[in-house]
Order: sequence, then C-alpha cells, then structure tokens
Amino acid sequence: MRLKKSNFIARLFKKGRPEAKTYDARDFELLREGFHHHAMQVVKVLQEAGFEAYIVGGGVRDQLLDLHPKDFDVATNARPEQVKKCFSRAIIIGRRFRLVHVFFSRYDFVEVATFRKEQAFLAKKLKTNLQKNGIVARDNAYGTLEEDAFRRDFTVNALYYDPLHQKIIDFNNGMTDLKHKVLRLIGKPTVRLQEDPVRILRALRISNKIGFAIDDATTQAIPKFIPLLKEIAGGRLFDEYQKLFLHGDSVRNFASLKQFGILPYLFPTLPQALKEERSVKMIQAALENTDARCQAGKTINPAFLIAVFLWHPLHVRMVSLQKKGSKREAYAKAVREILKEQTLVTNMPGHLVEFIEQTWMLQRALERRSIPKALHIVTHPRYRAAFDFLLLRSQVGEVKQDICDWWHKLYQMKSEDRAAFLGLPGKVDGNDTAQ
Repeated sequence: MRLKKSNFIARLFKKGRPEAKTYDARDFELLREGFHHHAMQVVKVLQEAGFEAYIVGGGVRDQLLDLHPKDFDVATNARPEQVKKCFSRAIIIGRRFRLVHVFFSRYDFVEVATFRKEQAFLAKKLKTNLQKNGIVARDNAYGTLEEDAFRRDFTVNALYYDPLHQKIIDFNNGMTDLKHKVLRLIGKPTVRLQEDPVRILRALRISNKIGFAIDDATTQAIPKFIPLLKEIAGGRLFDEYQKLFLHGDSVRNFASLKQFGILPYLFPTLPQALKEERSVKMIQAALENTDARCQAGKTINPAFLIAVFLWHPLHVRMVSLQKKGSKREAYAKAVREILKEQTLVTNMPGHLVEFIEQTWMLQRALERRSIPKALHIVTHPRYRAAFDFLLLRSQVGEVKQDICDWWHKLYQMKSEDRAAFLGLPGKVDGNDTAQ
C-alpha cells in the first residue's frame, strides 16, 4: 500500500526554504486602526465564512514603514466564485489571473486574490501558460498560503497580516529585510526575472519609493533580462509607466531607468531626445513639476509627460518629412506617426492619444498669437494643458516669455473684456479652428 506523504514530510524535504515565522503585530506598532476599515471588513467576512484571509503586499509593508498607504489587498484560500458569494457587490475580473473586486462605492473597492501556486510549478507543469523566452503568460493555478508566499516577488511584499488575531506571518525573512532596508527577490533572481521581466520595473520603483537598496544578486541579474521587456504586452507597460511616473517619484525613477538603459523599452525615441540639451532640461522640469503636483494632491494627466518625452523626436521627424511637403503637412503627419509608434509599445488609451495630439497642435497656434483665432483658442478644452506645455518650453528658451505672458493675461480676463483687449469688434466665430 502506497502511503500519502503528510504535509510535515513534504515541508521537511523542501530544501533551502525558511520556516514561517509568526510575529505579534503589536510589537511592531502595526495596529488595526492604521488599515482601511473596508479591507478589515473583507477579511472579517471571509474568516467568519470559514476561509483564511489576510491583508498582504505593499499595504502591510508601507504600514510597517509608516508610509500610510491608501490601498490594501486581501489574499485568501477562497476561490473567486466563493469570494463573490460572500459579498453583495463584487465582480470577478482578470484573464492572466482572476481577481475579485469587492465594491463599497463606485470608486472604492478592495481587491481580493486567491492564493496561487509558484510560477516555477507553472513553468514545469503547464507549458501552454508560457510565452517565448520562458515568460509566464497565465498563472491561474490556485495554491496554499505557503505556496502563495513563495510565488510573490519581493520578501518585504510577502508579509501576511491577520488583523483579527493581530499577527504577521513571514515565510521569506521579509521582516529581517525590512529591518535592514534591503529589497530582495524571493528565489533566484535569474528565474524570477525571466518569469516576469516587469519585476525589473517594480524593483526600481519600489526601491526608490521606500528608500531600500536592491540586493546585489538582483542588481547583477537585471541587465541580462531587460531585453525581455519587448515581449511584455503594451497594456502592462502603460500601467507600469503610470506607477513609475505619476506617484511622486518620477525624477528618481527616470534616473534609474536611464542608468539601467531601460528607457528605450518604454519610449523608443527617448534616447534621441536625451542627446539634445534643451530637451533634457525640458524633461527634467516636467518630471519635477509632476512630482510637485503629486505631493500637493493635484490631478495629473498621464499623457502630459509622454507629450514632453516625445516632443523633440516629433520635431526631428517633422524636419525629415518636410522635404516632401509643406511644414504644416509635415507637422501633422509627424504627430500621427510618432503617436502611432508609441502606442504600439505602451498601448495608450485613445483619449490620451487625442490629448497629446491636441496639446501639440495648439503649440503652433499659441506661438503665432493669431488675433482672429485667440478667443477660440483660449476657450479650447485643451488650452490649459497646451499653455502649461508652452510654459515648459519657455523655461528652456524654446518660446519667448512674453508670448506666455500675453496668453496668460488674455485667459485671466473676463470674457467680455477679451474682444476689447484683442481689438476685435465682438466675438469671433466659435467654429474657427486653431491650426
């Protein structure tokens, strides 16, 4: 008779894996009050329904570092369909891995993920879930708490907090790395980066966000796997772009991406822009302004920085096309070509492509300061973005400051005073289009 191996024996033969450590969360001043009550409620409902449930990931890490995160994710052994049944307002999403969003209002939800198996298991057992180069395309294999802990990316992101019992479960010595301020991949960096090259971007971003040093093994492995970023879907790259550049650390993240030679994999024409001093200054000013807006709690349009990154390449393309037609035609064609090429890489939504196109097209109209079209331009839906872009250009000497002053003065006026300022008898035709 063949005996079934017990969980104890199975764990005994798992080489190189540390045993799970359990800490009293109160010893680290990790208190329930610091977590959003909706995340707490989701954990409570799932546990009362007989499931395991923990708050996990960056939310726990940042609370331990006193960084006051806004989002908290929940991990559970309940399957998505079981989670959905526990809540009146929940939907199942995702293709690469199915998740549940538990809604408390239109824009307020908690993300719940079922424990997953390690990607090493997927690579060996589920060959159809692999893309070329060994990248894991799908990982819908459910697992245990322990398996979930070892498939996570960084040790400090694999801390499981049980708020009802006030305990932290740590399978990967994450608490030790947290103490020593080290960002370390779980497992072999060469394996984990090949499974998902986006971890390179995450490593740089998290390191800059929390001020941790990336461990030597990961740092040494990163250059080898950077080319695999070409295999990543444009939608995922665009999501990473937003996390890298729209959350207050864009200056540091840009510097890190440049240092490792990653920028061309996100913005293929950007190295061209970095050869021109004026373009470098404009990009730096835009990054600093973006971080300042984020820290001040102001809204940030994801497309604005991209418009800045592609501005110099746009003009290089226009000069090339101008040999075959007029300047106006060359400019319009260059706009279309540059945006199309970028969208193939980062898959920007259509409304953001339109935002960049209109912001760029308005630059020529603003520079000319056309009196007959001025009233229409100053009321254009993209005027504020186009004016901010014009200000950036003036900071690097690309546009005279008096042009910016003139448009600012006109914009600040009451609508009835604008025609008099422009020397017009009355309002111009509202259908006049800026060129």
